[in-house]
Amino acid sequence: MGKYILIAVVVAVMLGLLLQALPGEAQGPQAQEAPRRPVSAEPLPSNTGFRPHPVDLSHLTGQTMPDGD
Repeated sequence: MGKYILIAVVVAVMLGLLLQALPGEAQGPQAQEAPRRPVSAEPLPSNTGFRPHPVDLSHLTGQTMPDGD
């Protein structure tokens, strides 16, 4: 009986040491700041707006979105 207790204690200590050695992500996500682009002093050219890719959506006529519950 004492042999099993000793084995359980050794396994528990090894598990504790292993958990301490894991990187920070294993203990939970850390907040990070997104990288920032430097602000350009020059104005953008006039033709740099959003232009969606031409997609044929004619097959979607008359359909509605399902209600979210």
